Amino acid sequence: MHPELTLSLAGHQFAVSALAFFYVLAWVVGLILAGLVAWRRGLSWFWASFVYVCAIAGGIVGARLLHIADNWGYYAVHPGSIKGADVHDFALYGGLILAALVGVFVARSFRLRAWRLADSAVPALAVGIALMRVGSYLDGSSFGNPTSLPWGVTYPEWSKAWRDVLQHQVLSGETGLFDGPKPVHPTQLYELIAALVVGVVAIWLLLRNRRSPSKARTADGVAFLVFVLLFTVFRLFDHYLRARVGTLKLPDWFYPLLYGAVIVMTLLLIVGRVRPWKRLRIPKLRLPSRARRSSP
Repeated sequence: MHPELTLSLAGHQFAVSALAFFYVLAWVVGLILAGLVAWRRGLSWFWASFVYVCAIAGGIVGARLLHIADNWGYYAVHPGSIKGADVHDFALYGGLILAALVGVFVARSFRLRAWRLADSAVPALAVGIALMRVGSYLDGSSFGNPTSLPWGVTYPEWSKAWRDVLQHQVLSGETGLFDGPKPVHPTQLYELIAALVVGVVAIWLLLRNRRSPSKARTADGVAFLVFVLLFTVFRLFDHYLRARVGTLKLPDWFYPLLYGAVIVMTLLLIVGRVRPWKRLRIPKLRLPSRARRSSP
């Protein structure tokens, strides 16, 4: 694990947080990639980038707000910490939800094709989440529960991640103070793999449209919604593998309920976009015509 990276620039070396570096890298790469894909799909690069910048800004605010809500016990005692945000102090789904709402609002305000913009952001979402989880893994944050599986992770002894895992496991009764921390699930890598796999599925839907006749093409927005649906299903499963640290104050049912609501809403939107009832061909019933009565 490397919570700090040493970078060289113009002959000078300086250390940066691995988590901060990969978060910023995810935002920059995501913005460039989304704008490029939108341009290749016939949208204005300028307006697409404008919408994505607004969405990223909204996502940062949303991620911060959900983190504050989930750690209100700490911020109630230290209200001054609300203003100073550390890269650890963000919650992914708060960011994703508010980013989507802001993106839709801005796109509709300027009469842009919101669903097409959302589809164009799918590769950026997959790559961005993967890069952020690389940073989380190197930093040792968002670690999982203890596991006996062969790929369980043990952080370097006396590192900050090692101390955090030990403190959590001692307080939760999972290990003794002098026994050392147990290996934990590499939930960061699980999420990285899930983002890339789900991204490949969604991108396949986008590429499939280019080779399909117009009548067989998937409606705009379906690829984005499929990405959200599958990734949220994974997050619901992954929620039970991640360690819940002591500062979290939201009830245990909050995140499963949040993920469940996102799944239901996404399914309804997919049905609304696909409109499967339009493809059903119901034969028309033809009643036999009455024979004309002959006049007397």
